[in-house]
Amino acid sequence: MVKILAFSNSSELPENCRQLITHKGFPVIYLPREDWNADRLISMGLAESVSSERQWLGLVDLDGNYSTSEIRYLKELTKWGVHKLCFSRRETNVQFNKLSALFSHGFIFRGASERAWSFALTSIDRSGVYWPDYVVNEISALINKVHKTQRNEGVQLTVRQQQVLQAIKKGKTNQQISLQLGVTVYTAKSHIAALFKKLHVHNRMECLFRAEQDKLF
Repeated sequence: MVKILAFSNSSELPENCRQLITHKGFPVIYLPREDWNADRLISMGLAESVSSERQWLGLVDLDGNYSTSEIRYLKELTKWGVHKLCFSRRETNVQFNKLSALFSHGFIFRGASERAWSFALTSIDRSGVYWPDYVVNEISALINKVHKTQRNEGVQLTVRQQQVLQAIKKGKTNQQISLQLGVTVYTAKSHIAALFKKLHVHNRMECLFRAEQDKLF
């Protein structure tokens, strides 16, 4: 079952999302901004979730005015096993830079239907990412424009690159990837760089987005 970590008060979540949580009986923990600290996460048992690879799904309001330290906190939650679904009042002109800074695993329009919210939550719970069709082309075009590249059709990853991609999806750090692969941190970074180069991306969020778009999972 989807386990939700909402980085807000209950009243701040979109209405259809709240209704879905109630109807489905999803376990949910509300974490207002004053509780955004590592000690709070440890007390909630997220460290245990990471060790057993049980996934939490974090809900983050993309329209929030976050400080640099808050953005860093939300981004680093990935290594605790939290996959973040961002929502916004904007259905188009998605705030790509903010999605990237938060290392988001997906996006949904704040006013989406309860059915759409259900599909988004279960998609991230099952596959680790969710990028709806109505933002795929927009973000892809922006990535291509920024990096002056085009999407590779039929890209093939090596076994090692597939291992690195799966580790990135799970939010593993460079050190954790090196331990998993049995290589040095330097070599792990080289594998990550080779993966980014093949996918024509510059960071982990872009990597996950492109991999989902190219059906590499």
